[in-house]
Amino acid sequence: MAMFFRQKPGFRSFSANWTAARLGLMGRFLFLAFPGVARELKNWWLMASRCPEPHLRRMALASIEKKAFHCQGGSVFSAWTGSHRRELIRAIVALQTISDYLDNLCDRAGVEDGEAFYRLHRAFVDALCPGAPGCDYCALYPYREDGGYLQELVRSCQQALSRLPAYGPLRERACRLAELYCQLQVYKHIQWPLRVKSLTTWLEPLLESLPERLYWWELAAATGSTLGIFALFALAARGLPWIFIPKNRRKRPLPMQEVSRIC
Repeated sequence: MAMFFRQKPGFRSFSANWTAARLGLMGRFLFLAFPGVARELKNWWLMASRCPEPHLRRMALASIEKKAFHCQGGSVFSAWTGSHRRELIRAIVALQTISDYLDNLCDRAGVEDGEAFYRLHRAFVDALCPGAPGCDYCALYPYREDGGYLQELVRSCQQALSRLPAYGPLRERACRLAELYCQLQVYKHIQWPLRVKSLTTWLEPLLESLPERLYWWELAAATGSTLGIFALFALAARGLPWIFIPKNRRKRPLPMQEVSRIC
């Protein structure tokens, strides 16, 4: 019977390497990513606390104090990267803080103006476009004076992304996901009688293009996630945009060590 329980050659070393890799990943997540997120959020909290408009100040501080776990969760991608970890964390925290702040402005102020929500969420897309000049994102919102808080979040994300070695080829994909995210945020916060109709009208053409059947609310939930954008940030930090290029157009095959890291 002993022969049936004998380990195959190399199994023990494979198991040990697998365990070590997972422990290393967890260690980077807990001891590098989490402290990095905390440092970034502390800086944003200090700036948010100086917003001149009391309502905007409350919304900004609440988005940090009650939704920090969103940034912590997104930072898991930084455990996968190496030399550009700090820039990656900075981009993730800035974009996620924009997301949480704007969600509060759309959801907790009694405002249901779709045009104002569109204008606010231009900040989310501009943050993904290094060099974009920006605008007065609060121009159509009832409260406007945030002391430059939203503009600074946008600039911080842009600057961090400009330092990622392979963000350029991935920018278009990131912006496409951002546009879907912003559309959802606008439609789900407008007047209640218009919400479902607006969402289904928007999502039905997208549903028809998918290979598998989904309900509209399932696709809506998917467009509301920032994780796909953060995954693109992580690829940009590692210099791996070419994994999206079809195999017949690649100049070199995808190395197996990179496949194992991606998986």
